[in-house]
Amino acid sequence: MAELIEFHQGSPEWLEARRSGITATDAPALYGVSPWSSPLKVWTEKKAREEYPFEVTPRMLWGQRLEGPMLDAYIEETKLPATHTHGMFRHEGGLLLASPDAEVGEAGLVELKTSQFAEDWFEAGAAEPHVPLHVQFQVRHQMLVTDRLWTDVCILIGGNDFHILPRVWRDEDWDHHHLQVVPEWWAKYVVGDVEPAAQAADESFLKQRYGYEPEKAVELEEKFAHMLDDWTALGNSMRQDVARRDDIVALFRQALGEAAVGILPDGRRVTRTRIEKHDCRYTKKDPTHEVVVSEQFRLNKPRQPRR
Repeated sequence: MAELIEFHQGSPEWLEARRSGITATDAPALYGVSPWSSPLKVWTEKKAREEYPFEVTPRMLWGQRLEGPMLDAYIEETKLPATHTHGMFRHEGGLLLASPDAEVGEAGLVELKTSQFAEDWFEAGAAEPHVPLHVQFQVRHQMLVTDRLWTDVCILIGGNDFHILPRVWRDEDWDHHHLQVVPEWWAKYVVGDVEPAAQAADESFLKQRYGYEPEKAVELEEKFAHMLDDWTALGNSMRQDVARRDDIVALFRQALGEAAVGILPDGRRVTRTRIEKHDCRYTKKDPTHEVVVSEQFRLNKPRQPRR
């Protein structure tokens, strides 16, 4: 049985509870299928790094405001007695947490989503929307925690295009696998205080996290020499694996921290150059103009001794 803890979403108590386990939002990130998060971001939140607080974005705020009208539309179309849930459910194992949007009796859940873009919900050539993989992982996590059999996912696209997607049913094999993955991940990274490897999706997060010291250099481990060889080979291949190259760059950025130069055991140097420029969409008179930070990585060959 899951324990229901009454919290107001966004309260200090709610934020603290989120840090004590893996939520449905975290679950897709652990498997690398989340478009919004990553294992590194999840780890940072669980370790309660004060410089990276949980932030309710305008997109999240408006999503919450639209939940009421969307649930009314769901009830009207399905004739099912759905009600909003309040608080947070904690699985009997302690590490799995969930805050589903609504429930239908003791059998089902309702997940309410909003989106600006239809292409996020329609597969190529499909006439009807589908449940994206990261949302499937999210609702499967919720069903496991709350012991429900199915979830109906509703999507409101562009503020006026409402869909009830094909029902997602609980999967016992997925549950069994997830109950192994979460404790192992938690023990290795959170309890063991091991920082997960960065991914390409962490680019903006790493820019925010680290400063830039142009005179600072750090020595890198041998594994980074092999990564650099892979990065170079991928760039020289006929078919570049862009995603893999971006992942390697993220690992170098994570290893360099604030340093501008990384020195490999074989003498090669990886140089990071940071460039800041004003976003052209903002006028100079606008005090709220944005500064765009871009970074470039360059490989320098080993220095040859003078004869």
